Formats: sequence, C-alpha cells, structure tokens
Amino acid sequence: MAGRNIFRTLVGKADFILETYAPGYLDKLELSYSSLKVLNPKLIMVSITPFGQTGPYKDRKGADIVHMAEGGLMYITGDPDRPPLRMGGNQSHFLAGIHAAAGALIAHYYRMLTGQGQHVDISIQEAVLRFGYSILPWIAGRGISETRRGNVVLRGNAYQRDVWSCKDGYVLWRFMGGIWGVQDWTALVKWIDEKGKAGILKEVDWATIDMSKLSQAEVDSWNNIVQDFFNDHTKDEIQNEALKRGLKILKVYSPKDVFESSHLQSRGYWTHIEHPELNRSITYPAFIFLSNETSCAVNRRAPLIGEHNDQIYKKDIGLSLLEAEKLKKDCII
Repeated sequence: MAGRNIFRTLVGKADFILETYAPGYLDKLELSYSSLKVLNPKLIMVSITPFGQTGPYKDRKGADIVHMAEGGLMYITGDPDRPPLRMGGNQSHFLAGIHAAAGALIAHYYRMLTGQGQHVDISIQEAVLRFGYSILPWIAGRGISETRRGNVVLRGNAYQRDVWSCKDGYVLWRFMGGIWGVQDWTALVKWIDEKGKAGILKEVDWATIDMSKLSQAEVDSWNNIVQDFFNDHTKDEIQNEALKRGLKILKVYSPKDVFESSHLQSRGYWTHIEHPELNRSITYPAFIFLSNETSCAVNRRAPLIGEHNDQIYKKDIGLSLLEAEKLKKDCII
C-alpha cells in the first residue's frame, strides 16, 4: 500500500509512464491507466508488450527470437537453402522502442492541442512486422510469399547481388540499369579493362540493357568477372578509386572502421563518459542529431538503481529521511 501511494503521488506530477508489464498486471495493483488518469488527466502511459494489450496472444510471453519469428522477419532472413535466421542484437526491442517513442510524441502533440493524455499500446510483434515492409506487399500485390534470398536481390528476372567480397572485407555496389547503370558499368568496365580482366564485359552495349530481359546465366557471367576484380583489391582501394571515377561503390564498414572513422571524429561524434563505479570512462556516441537551436548531447551515464532516490522521494514528494529509510528497509523503494 505504501509503495502504491508513493507511485500515485509521482503520477500526479508525471508527463509520461513507460511500462513493460504483462497486460492486466497493473490492473491488479489498481494502477491501470484508467485509474491513474483520474489523478492526472494529462498523463501519457506507454505500454510495451510482446503482442499488445488485446487479442488472443496478449498473455503470451516473448523474447527477441519469438518476436522475429512471429513478426515474419525471420522467415525472409538468411540463405534460401538454409533455415531462417534471427537478426542479431535484439533488433525487435530497438524497433519497439522506436515505435514507443513515436507513439509518445504523437500523444504529446495531441495533449498540447487538447490537454488530454492517452494510453499508447505497443506490440513488439507489430513493430517487427512493420519493419518487414516487403512481406505484405508481395502477398497482397502478387500473391507470393517472399522467401530467403541471401545476398541477392531480384531485379527483373534475375537475382543480383549488392554486397561483394574483396581482399579484406566487403564493398557495396548495386547492379543497375538505365542512365545510372550506363554510367556505372561503363566506368567499372574501363577500370577492369585497365587491369586486363574485362573479358566479355567489353562486348556489352550498356545503353541498351533491358533489366527485365536479362537471364540469370548472363548476370552470373558478368558478376563472376566483377567479383574476381574486387577480390584483387582492398575495400579502401576500391572505394577511393571508385570516388575518383564517379562510381557508386562504398566499403562496408566494420565496427573498427566506424570507430576510427576520420569523418565521425571530425564531427565530434564520439564522447567519453566517466563511470566512477568502474573507475574508467567509456566511449559513447555523443549525439542523435546536431542543431543550431538546441543540444542533444550525451553528457552522463545511465543512473544506477536508486541513485536519485533522495531527489525523487525526499525533494520531489517530501518524504522525511526516517520515512525514506524505513521504506528502503521494507524493500518498498
């Protein structure tokens, strides 16, 4: 009861509540949105759950691999001759966070117009499904269930790759038709021919290429020459020379490349945040965006559990030192 009363007091001063409990859990504690908005009609509550607040799956538990599977994204990830793959890094949780932030900001704008708060319901499954933007159009438009394609993209009648291996990593180059394709292929074939490896590529009239009529065998024969050429060079050699020739070829950055990027360093993208509890500093991205009107900089680490108890419980809601110590002893705060 004491903890609930403290929470209700905090709600009266809050703009947002972000919670990830199972649907119905806060109702049992008499802390549902419907009860809290009586205390603060401007309150915005954002609830993030595996399958949302309603529907037959609402009580199911979830994890990143579950969300990826039931959001459809896993089915189209990986090579066609192997089982589906989960994307690394708990991407479903990041996607849900983005949706939650967007929902909270939209609700905040509505509150600015009307003075009323609202309950934002975020389903992690639905966040993943929206990220798989190509899944539903294939079904709805062509009646085809998209499958795993690996490192290739279907353009016209042939699968074509975007990512190519090279001597020390990978580069990105997209096989294109039209005006861009003429420019890229012409410049690339000239470069390859300077090394004496262009072969049949010199015989192709790139200005007349119709992407919809290319056969897979034809595309593969060209790809083999390009891949052999890339294998003779490092990713920096390829990117630097491509820029000189007006080619749209970029290296795929490794984490080390990103961290050591002279461009990011010149923009002051990295900052060092002290962690006294670790007796060291840790490097963080310094900002989300740059603006001439406002600052969006990271200037401190995330707080430890209970680090700001004095500010919140004593200064903000007026608990005495004895009251706070007793509540802490009783594991309420």
